[in-house]
Amino acid sequence: MLPEKLQSSADLEQLFQALNEDIFGFIMARVRLREIAEDIAQEVFIKAWEKRAQFNPKKGSLKNWIYAIALNAVRDHFRRNKHRATLELPEEISTDENIESNTDTNSSATFIM
Repeated sequence: MLPEKLQSSADLEQLFQALNEDIFGFIMARVRLREIAEDIAQEVFIKAWEKRAQFNPKKGSLKNWIYAIALNAVRDHFRRNKHRATLELPEEISTDENIESNTDTNSSATFIM
């Protein structure tokens, strides 16, 4: 059961117990990396606690407010990392020599238009 407000650490713990798995799944479906999803989910509950005075139950439920924080945290993650490569090539295939030796220069391609 969800608390109506976040007034105490007991409320935060109750909220965490009720929504942590769902929030993690929501984030995981978007970032697709477990470690990152765990970090973002943790950030969500920290932000909720830090911004608890801003929650207004007249504007919406606590659950919707937490999901809004989660969505914004995911967006922030992608904004911060939009220029970073997500995967690196293994060293054994990342050199120019290996790329050239694995490329068949005599093959021809057929394009269908």
